[in-house]
Amino acid sequence: MLQNAPVGESVCALDEIIGRCGGGAASASSATITSGGGTEPEVTLLALVGWLSREGETELLVALRNAAVLDERRRVLLVLQREPEAESELGDGPREIPVPDYGAGRELTLGERKAVARQPGQEMIKKLARDPHPRVVRELLKNPHLTEAQVIQIVARRPAIREALVEVVRSPKWLARPRIRLTIILNPGSPIRISAPMLPLCNREELRLIAGSPSLPEPVREAAAQTRADRSGGSETATTTASTDARAHERHSSPADSDQRQTAPSVSAPLQPSHKGGSS
Repeated sequence: MLQNAPVGESVCALDEIIGRCGGGAASASSATITSGGGTEPEVTLLALVGWLSREGETELLVALRNAAVLDERRRVLLVLQREPEAESELGDGPREIPVPDYGAGRELTLGERKAVARQPGQEMIKKLARDPHPRVVRELLKNPHLTEAQVIQIVARRPAIREALVEVVRSPKWLARPRIRLTIILNPGSPIRISAPMLPLCNREELRLIAGSPSLPEPVREAAAQTRADRSGGSETATTTASTDARAHERHSSPADSDQRQTAPSVSAPLQPSHKGGSS
């Protein structure tokens, strides 16, 4: 549940929550998140990722960044990354990608594919995992016969089908899985504002892998390197810290008189995903 709160308070609470994430604990407790439990930092950050995937670049998000700049909350700026201008819109319709051959002798309609996505049958699920339409993916993600490996196939596809990937991000059940989150982050086509908030949930080895992946956007690699350095007491990349801070202020700063009384999703209490968990 998203609650309204002053922007400044939300930024302070978010900074504290990010600092309480340890990566190893996040992976260990994924089962409890899936079943509706989980710790406050994990649940809150996963809810934040879902909110960002729905809201996009809003005045509220800009206000949160501005407050983070004014209050020197570097960790919050690393999480609330700005999407490049050309890639700022999510979910604006599927690209022209061929529909899989479902063996009907013709291309199935959208309604037919959605109906098929609700049915059992592993061979058909394998085909559905390649369907480019987000509404088909949305139905497939509810299918109790779908496995984690098949969801990974959806989010690992390159070039990424962003609309389908975002449907996975909006599914609390599947986003709670560490392997799925890591696959999303490692896909160069994943939106930055979705990848960045998941970095605090990664362990140090995962952060090292992300920071060293040349195909990923530079802001994601830098944020991963800095998050890893913070876990080591900041001893690894002092130079990176300074350059990242400078770039963050340049990207996110705006007039200091922006209205700090706007309301933001409260991060002072756990944000519980509204779903019933279950294992694949």
